[in-house]
Amino acid sequence: MATTEKETPAKKAAAPSVSQINAEYVTQLANKYWAPHAKNKLPFDPKVMEDVYEKEILKSNQYLENYLWVNYTAKVSSNAYLMSICCIVNEKFRENVPAWEVFKKEPNHFPFFFKCVMEAVLAGDEAGLTLKEQTVLLVFLDHCFNSLEVDLIREQVQQLISLPMWMCLLPSRLQHELKKVPKLQKFWNLIKKKFDKLDAEAAELAKKERTFLSALIKKFLGVLGSIPPSGPAAHQALVQHPPRPQREGGTPLLPVAGHAKVLHRI
Repeated sequence: MATTEKETPAKKAAAPSVSQINAEYVTQLANKYWAPHAKNKLPFDPKVMEDVYEKEILKSNQYLENYLWVNYTAKVSSNAYLMSICCIVNEKFRENVPAWEVFKKEPNHFPFFFKCVMEAVLAGDEAGLTLKEQTVLLVFLDHCFNSLEVDLIREQVQQLISLPMWMCLLPSRLQHELKKVPKLQKFWNLIKKKFDKLDAEAAELAKKERTFLSALIKKFLGVLGSIPPSGPAAHQALVQHPPRPQREGGTPLLPVAGHAKVLHRI
């Protein structure tokens, strides 16, 4: 009697991975909203941006250039919008590719965007941002402080690190520093006169800029003081804070608070 060979069961096709599903989803969105080759692109939809951010799939080609930044305005600005832009800029720096070109081409909304980042990083938990998200904002600001050769960036950063920030010093320490260099007293008097002439709105904005680094350092010390020396809470805090970014070659970047110390010594 002839023996029959057992039929080999057909192999089941492997289920697509989450990354594959996300890649396909982003490709579909790109073809509808921002891909350079796309025809009849759909208008900007904030829900699309929110969805892409929630799914953490921000590595789509030209997403920042052709969708996020060209549609950014004060009306549509949100935490997810800020975080999306900052995440992509940080990733560009990590990959050592130009990050500021898109902002230089469309600079009009950058001052407002920068101020929103400042407010968000100080608000932190109150703005509904996790420690991880706050770290992303700090890394973005660190890149800004290390990009002063870019006019657009320097115009914003110099408002935070100029002589008027000395208003955060104790009066006795301020006088001590001014006496070291007599010329500074004249500059300081001029700064005070200009500040006194500002209207309420302009004065409030100037105060926020001048006290930003001081407030950021105080916030850092507050977070540091809230972490117990040991136990689950301490471990969780370490887990939520990723390693500091590094320059090419392995040298750690100077944190924002570090710039304040350096500038204070100058």
